Amino acid sequence: MTSTSFDLRATREYLELGYKIVKCPVCGKETLDSYWICRNCGWEYDGITEENEYSSCNKATVAQYRKNNR
Repeated sequence: MTSTSFDLRATREYLELGYKIVKCPVCGKETLDSYWICRNCGWEYDGITEENEYSSCNKATVAQYRKNNR
């Protein structure tokens, strides 16, 4: 799911809808907030950033998701 030459800063969500750029808690790459799906690892950003906090969107904790998606 690795992307090439994709600029988050050029998306409508960032430019017009007020999404913020955040660091993905799983892979550490830049992604957008507000339930945006990370183009690098597939994590749906729902505000969960703690290693052992369960994300109902992703059906796993950050640590579990990282381990299962290497």
